[in-house]
Order: sequence, then structure tokens, then C-alpha cells
Amino acid sequence: MGDALKKSYALAWLLMLACAGFGVAWGLYGRAYVRRRFFAAPAIPESARTESQFVAILIPRVRPRSQKYALSSAELAKLLGGLKASGHVTIGLDDVEGFYSRGRLLPPKALLIAFSENDPRGYALSDRALKRFGMRGVAFIRRTAEEAGDEHRQHLTRHAISQMRLGGGWEFGWAAEPAPAAASAAGEGRALLDTDGLPRPLRHPELYPLRFAASEMGLNDALDDPRALRMLALRPERAPEENVLIVGKTWPRAAELSDDFRADGVGTDWIAGWGVVSMRHRRLALLPTPRHTSAGVFLRGTEKWRDATVEFVLKRYQKEFWAYARLRDEGGFVRIGARDGFWYVEQKAGPSLPVNMLARAPIAEGSLPASVRFVLKGGSVLVYINGRMQFGRALRLSPSVDRGRVFLGVYDGRARSSLAVLTSVRAAPLGDVWITTRSDLRREFDEGRLEALRDEAVYARALSPRWITVSSDGGVLVSETQGVLVRSMAGFYACRLVPAADAGELASAVLSREDGAARLSAGLAAAVRTLNASGLNLRLRGDQAGRPETLAFLARLRDGLHAQRAELWVTLDEGGSPPPALSRAADGVLRPSGKRRQSLELLEDIRSSAAAGPAPATVSLQPRSARQTVIRAQWEPAKTK
Repeated sequence: MGDALKKSYALAWLLMLACAGFGVAWGLYGRAYVRRRFFAAPAIPESARTESQFVAILIPRVRPRSQKYALSSAELAKLLGGLKASGHVTIGLDDVEGFYSRGRLLPPKALLIAFSENDPRGYALSDRALKRFGMRGVAFIRRTAEEAGDEHRQHLTRHAISQMRLGGGWEFGWAAEPAPAAASAAGEGRALLDTDGLPRPLRHPELYPLRFAASEMGLNDALDDPRALRMLALRPERAPEENVLIVGKTWPRAAELSDDFRADGVGTDWIAGWGVVSMRHRRLALLPTPRHTSAGVFLRGTEKWRDATVEFVLKRYQKEFWAYARLRDEGGFVRIGARDGFWYVEQKAGPSLPVNMLARAPIAEGSLPASVRFVLKGGSVLVYINGRMQFGRALRLSPSVDRGRVFLGVYDGRARSSLAVLTSVRAAPLGDVWITTRSDLRREFDEGRLEALRDEAVYARALSPRWITVSSDGGVLVSETQGVLVRSMAGFYACRLVPAADAGELASAVLSREDGAARLSAGLAAAVRTLNASGLNLRLRGDQAGRPETLAFLARLRDGLHAQRAELWVTLDEGGSPPPALSRAADGVLRPSGKRRQSLELLEDIRSSAAAGPAPATVSLQPRSARQTVIRAQWEPAKTK
């Protein structure tokens, strides 16, 4: 009886100890294990990492119900659900750090979601929404509950931070303050966030390899400094659907924008920079406030644009009006504007360099409203006013001003004295369109075909006349038709001259023989030298492109053309996707465009989107110095004289 009682007591104690141990283990690791095991964001396979850009967004405070300056939990769920439905894939600080330090690519529509608050209730609601949609978040905090003193209930404890880390759904950074806390207070802080846009001194610069600034823009790519990244601050007064739309338009704009300002309000396409920006009654009005000398508005999704066309109708202006086609935060730009009765085209190549006037033309009396077209192609710009080309030529640009956003603004030295009214704005990226002649028509240009060529050449990258013919046995015949005219058109409209060589009739046996491939390669290279062209456009049939002998020949020809500072482009005359090896054997791949023209043939670039974007340049994330400088988006370019 006694032994049995002792055994029952022992079993009871063992059971209580086991329950206590389970409770302690659950409190330390259980919830975090379940969060990581069953609700973690899915891993991103390496095969899906093809892009070199991402968008970072900053979520406002989150509360159970709608409040001023805060999102409700239901609104947050709608926002995250809309982002997931639109194809966004959440990434973490480890992905961003790997992108900048090791060149590790990111998935398409990569999205960094950040929260900047200290309230545990807000993070509990946010974690519930992230867990529901399988997403990750980055928490930027100012201090822990142990450091907050009397306000400790409004801050996360070290234990809560530890649980969030173990759950796999959160990473942590620090929100900038005049005296940032040491990272040892709550573990590793891998990034710093300036929520008010003011530069802060760093007490521990070696702990912050990444630094973000809250902004109206959130797109970052391989050309950005990892210590000067942007984070789009979403506004809680907007509906979740509108915030989702704004995040989508933060990505590089690929489609044309045409706005005649019928709808009232700035909308989601534009960002009001400063001053008074009014869009109503089919007009855009820019007017400084009594405290400003300028006013301006940005076009969202254009900060990474390189070549583009910007068109607008200026109804009236007072003092100075400027339209920027490439505006950079650090002080470079290309712009056209009206001032003192003249049209000006100006550029600024860098923050420490003066504004350089490229050209000017008088504003004819009675010419307003004026329709202005500003076309940027590489290192050149074309200007049209009321349908007429200005200055008689394309203007050359500094290569240092190679990209930037679209911005419209007014300026004067006196407060509230400038003004501009526009009735329409059109902006679009230029695209990669080439012009060639149709094979079923004669090669000469008559007056009608010449007029069509002029219209298309304004937006084209290159002219590719059919001046070279390849016979079935590999012979090369050069026939320059209307060479003076075509060359002058290429120079006049800032187009490259890349003659086309039609190899559709070439026998495959020619490329299979070493002597045949060498003879054809030498003949085509000699033709490019004779024509003094910048490259060669070799036209092939679709069935020719994937053959091993064709790829080997193209690699040989490309190397020979590179030796004489020329490029090799390949045009596939048949539809379908080109083999991946073709893009590696040539400098570019083209195909006939779906746009039909009566007398011309248009070609378009079909290289992959990964090749179109900037390749990630690996940078060291080690501290450069204790003093950090962050590029600011709130720069008023129109004040630069």
C-alpha cells in the first residue's frame, strides 16, 4: 500500500513537472515554433530571382478600429490582401543586404513592408495580418519597454521582440532619433529609418548597413546607395484600395500617361511636391503659397526613367515655368521652360556644377497656348513647339544626366509671384523601336514614304536600311541606296545607323564549314566598315537562330564587330521566343513589331526584362565613416539658377 502511494505521488510530481516544463517551453518557443512552422512566408526559390529592383513601403500605425493617423486591422488586411493579389512578393532585410553586398537578385515585384511604431497592440494586429497572408515585416522601433521607464506599457518588451524574431515573420531596425539607442538593447538592428526626413548622426554606424528615408517614393534599384534608400510612406486617410494602386504605380511606369485633368484632385498618378497644385476644370494650375517662391508636382513611377517623351500644352505662365524630363535628387536635370519671353533648354550635370543653357528661342506673340514635345534619346534631346522642330537639330546632353523623374514646376525670386496653367500632359517611356524598309517595297524613299519616316524617326532608336544582302553561298553584297538622305535623317533625329543584312536565304551548310563561316564573318565585318555604321542588324529565320552552328557563327561575328567598335543585333523574321543562347551570342535581339505602317517596318527589342534593367553592382556595406550623408527627395529644383 505504501509503495503504491509513493509511486502515485512520484507520478503526480513528474506529471506536474512535465506540465510546468511544457508550459515554460511553450512560453519560450511554442508560439514562435507554430508561427515559423505553419504560417511563415514561403521561401523564394533562386530560379525566381530575376529582378534588380524593389519597392519599400511604410505602414502607418495599426489599431483595432479606425482612428486619426492610423489604420484599422480590417483596413490593414484589405491592404495586404490587395498587395498579395497584385503579385507582390515580400522580402526582408537579408534580401536587401544580399542584393547590395553580393549582387543576389530579387523576385519580380519584390516588396519590403515596414512598420514604425512601438505599441505592442499594433504589432499584434500587424502580425495577425501578415500571418494570414504569408508575408514578412520589418519593425522599426525606438526603444524597448525596459528602457521606456514609466511608458513601458506602450513599448515592446525584449521577450516580445525575441518571440517575433523566433517566429520568422519579423526583422528589426531602429527608428532614427537625435540619440539612437545602442543595438545591444534589443539585439541586432540591421537598418535605420528616418521617419521625419531629417538627417541624424549615427552613434553606431557600423550597425546600420542599410538606411531608409520616409518619402513619397519607394522604388530602389542597383544604382542606389544602400545608405540612401527610399521608403514610400502610405497615408492612413486613403482607402486601402487607393494605397494598393499607389504602390503599383510606384514601380517604373511602362505605359503612357495622358492626362487632361478632367478629374478633380491630384489622384494617384501625381505627387504634389510643394506649393499649391490644383487639378480641376480640365487644367493643372501651379501656384506658390505665401511662404514659397516655387511650386511643383512629380509624376509617380518615373524616377528611374532614362529615355522618354514629355508633351504638354502650356496655356499661360508668369515669371518661370519648367518641365523636367530627367530630374535627379542629387541635383542633376534636363529641362525645358518659359522665362522672360523665351523658351529655354537647360541641363545641370551635377550638384556642384552650374546650370548650362543648351539653346533658347523666342516665344512668338500669340503662340500661347503652346504645344510642347520634349523627346530624350540617350545623349540627345529633340524639341518641338506647336508641331515645329526647334533649333534645327538634336541637342547634345551630358552623359552624367542619364535618368530621372518627370517634374513640373514654377519659380520666381519673390514669394507667390509665379504661375503656370497647363491643359494637358502626356508622358511615356521611349521604348526600343527600330525602323527599316519593307521587303515587299522598293528601297528608295519617295516624298510620301519620306514623310512617314520623319514621323517615326522622332521616337526611334535606330534606322536599319536594307543595304546588305547575303546570298545562299555566303557571299556579301553592299548596295547603299539613298545613303546621304538616310544618314542625314539618322543624325537629324538622333538615331543610330545600323544597316540590315538579310540572311534568310543562307544555306545552313555554309555555317557548318569553318571556311564558310570565317568568309561570311569577314565579309559582314568589311561591309560594316565600308558603310561606316555603328553596328549590323542580321536578319534570320526563326529556325536558323537555335542551331549550334548559327550560335557559334554569331559569337564569332560579334567579337569581330566589337574589335572595330560596332555591335551585332539579330532580327528574327518569325514569331516565338528566341532561344536563351541567342541573347548571349548577340548584343540584342529584335523582331517585327505588331504595329503596321504602310511603307515602313518597325522592329522592337525582345530582350528579357532582366537584361533591360540595371545589373546589380555589389557594394561594400562596411561603414565608410561615422559621418553619413543621405540624399533627400525634398529638393526644390526650380530654385536652381
